[in-house]
Amino acid sequence: MTIKALFSTPSAEPYFKDIELPPPKDHEVTVQLLAVGYNHLAKSRAKGAHYTASKDETIVGIDGVGKVKGTGELVYFVSMEGTYAQELNVPKAAVYPLPANSSEEDVDRVIALANSAFASANAFSNRIGSLPENASVAVLGATGTSGRLAIQVAKNMFGAKTVIGIGRSQTKLDQLKKDEPLLDDVISLEESDEAIISGGKLSDIDVVFDLVWGNSASRVLNAAIKSKKVPHKRLVWVQTGQIGGEKADISPMALRSTNLVIVGSGFGPQPFSEIVKLIKVLVEKLADGTIGKGVPYKPLPFGTADERWNDELGDERVFFKF
Repeated sequence: MTIKALFSTPSAEPYFKDIELPPPKDHEVTVQLLAVGYNHLAKSRAKGAHYTASKDETIVGIDGVGKVKGTGELVYFVSMEGTYAQELNVPKAAVYPLPANSSEEDVDRVIALANSAFASANAFSNRIGSLPENASVAVLGATGTSGRLAIQVAKNMFGAKTVIGIGRSQTKLDQLKKDEPLLDDVISLEESDEAIISGGKLSDIDVVFDLVWGNSASRVLNAAIKSKKVPHKRLVWVQTGQIGGEKADISPMALRSTNLVIVGSGFGPQPFSEIVKLIKVLVEKLADGTIGKGVPYKPLPFGTADERWNDELGDERVFFKF
């Protein structure tokens, strides 16, 4: 069967071409695509810049929603082999059924937000361990889609009591406070380090979920350590994004003077079996609106994916729909 798919190489912009799709193998099902996700991970892999990326020609994309041919079952799936195609053969182990009563709006929410929500859900599930009772969480990079979803994940999936959003723009943080009822407080990096420390909002933080890295991470980490009421109280810093830069300065004194744990969160640190279990739960939470409520997104036509590939990922997340 001939299908149209969007391909990329590290040295070329994504391009459409027709390929022959073979019959599925015994461990696979054929999924007829309804929509595919557009996110930082998909873009980074297409450029060959992500640690999971191929250096050869490959179909772009990391996730999709569609219907299983032969049964009509509505599913979400993840594939390191790419997802931007009219139909694909997908391993059964990578397919996650959506609730049978899912509406088109529910399906759109899942594909628009699943990858962004996975970032924080994976961190809290597999990298932090159990949150302490009445846990206080800070989200660095809170004004973006992944940051807002992290607020909801921290409270609605993992029971955090307090969530503080940290960002560079006071204007965007003020808007976030209006839009996201689960957010308790904010810290603007427009403030000086001294003002952040004296404000005391980081003095009792248990977890910092970092979507930014770079200089912003250095500033917040320094402020969190200097603000701590109890030096031996455990502070877990979970790093999962680097839009602020690839390097952050960390004082060796910070590692010796407090109970600080720094970990990364992604596909590498835990077995795939743990990721499978988490995605199943996350898809259900997105489909029923427990996660994703109020987070803006919109569809674009799949046929424009090559032209729109370099669009910025703004405050309104987009996805490509067939």
